[in-house]
Amino acid sequence: MQNIILREGIPRGFFSNLTTILTCSRYHVNRGVDLDNIYMGSDMFSLYGSPDNWFEPQGIGNNGISADSREGFDLEKHSTTQQLDLLHYLNRFPWNCRVQKYLQQHVNIPKNTLGLHFRGTDHNYNDATHGSRVDLDIYLKKLAGLCETNSFDSVFLCSDESAVLDKITNFLIHVCGVDDIIINPVTRITGSAGLHWTNLPFNKVKLADEVILDAHCLAACNTVIGKTSNLINFARILTPTLHLHYTDR
Repeated sequence: MQNIILREGIPRGFFSNLTTILTCSRYHVNRGVDLDNIYMGSDMFSLYGSPDNWFEPQGIGNNGISADSREGFDLEKHSTTQQLDLLHYLNRFPWNCRVQKYLQQHVNIPKNTLGLHFRGTDHNYNDATHGSRVDLDIYLKKLAGLCETNSFDSVFLCSDESAVLDKITNFLIHVCGVDDIIINPVTRITGSAGLHWTNLPFNKVKLADEVILDAHCLAACNTVIGKTSNLINFARILTPTLHLHYTDR
């Protein structure tokens, strides 16, 4: 059987690429292609570097029929559990040993943790996929309500905007009375450009490592507050039972 090579049509964020690889794999498998004959091309993740920085080499190839990785993308804005039933396809593209070790060392989330992902920067505009930026007050209102009605052991925060994290941390301490706050020491930015689009001299492999880490930490939480994003989608792929409170719904 001829190999299918999934290629990047346009440069996109890390989990935008990865979720389309998974949905496209499902698309081809449903049409009779063996999953072992589906590969991601070496041009995937062009904003970050070669995919062998993160994935085992047996899932990467360039010899076969080229297919746009967006073909077969079937996720809605607020995807259903059935649409995000993609773990089987994710197993075709496992993290390499370096990433697995990195995650084992850095994912330390207590079982009963409330997670919050604030998606800002390039979500300042309105489009069919991501919607418009959600005001921080909506996140804080949901945060206060969940902290009041639940007994969480800790709160995990992630965002690519440093100023926003400062405001949420201050709110948790002084309004919600929460002081067990977990924040990964990852790269952040000010302004409206997504980290992956910026011209600043960031180490792009490190940026991908950090977004992978944040996604796995969110997936380890009990409950998550967030808006539509592929990072949230990936956390739901890893943990289908994740209790998610959308801020843009």
